[in-house]
Amino acid sequence: MVTVVCFFPENVVQEIETPLFVTNAAYDSGQIKNAVAPGVVDPHGKWHDCKMDIEQCSSEQIEIIQSWSSYAHWMDFFGTSSPRGMFINSCYAHCQTEIQETWYMSDSPILSNKVASG
Repeated sequence: MVTVVCFFPENVVQEIETPLFVTNAAYDSGQIKNAVAPGVVDPHGKWHDCKMDIEQCSSEQIEIIQSWSSYAHWMDFFGTSSPRGMFINSCYAHCQTEIQETWYMSDSPILSNKVASG
């Protein structure tokens, strides 16, 4: 019997032997729109405004999002190996590493007072 699991870090990181650096948004808009509150489970549209703009979320919705997308538990399976690291930011974005504009906009992520440079 084959066990099928989603391609999430908690299911694959321990098997990766090469250096690994994960970058992701803690509040991934795609995941929130499609996994936390997809239209099929929100027939009255209570999540509509929140899904479009995280600043429109109620405190209850934010609490749900934070509990669902917590990256704190990643440390348990990610390990402390020196060739591993992660950058989890609070941008409300999806696939942010693929789009150059994400890193060069005036409100792009800043780490240790350093911005992306081209």
